[in-house]
Amino acid sequence: MIRQVTIDDLARAVEDGHVIVDVREPAEYAQGHVPSAINIPLTSIVDRHTELDRAEPVYLVGGGKDRAMEAAGALDEGGYEVRPADGGTRGWIISGRAVQSWASQRSLKCPRSCSAGPWPLSQQVRPSPEATSSAL
Repeated sequence: MIRQVTIDDLARAVEDGHVIVDVREPAEYAQGHVPSAINIPLTSIVDRHTELDRAEPVYLVGGGKDRAMEAAGALDEGGYEVRPADGGTRGWIISGRAVQSWASQRSLKCPRSCSAGPWPLSQQVRPSPEATSSAL
């Protein structure tokens, strides 16, 4: 049975230098992630699991808990010791802990109430107008 860990447990894992895997999509990860977390999206976890060490526990974080639990199931079947975080990145932010922005590589705290979403538009990563027009 896979045991979820609390946000406090996740914070201790970050402090202790454990591997933290954020299973959200790259754009979500770029908006803000748990410090030191690496990004291996759920859609890539089966292909990229060899980047992880089976000898060490792997802490998993998603947006809430669903994607982390899904990734945990896949990795658990592959022999990894998995510890999905209950509450995910949103829980981390709501607890008042800093997140790291991939785009800026600086630590940020939720600048206002996170109930409406953690970041104002001015701090969200958006594609450039050139990228948007070329994609059409």
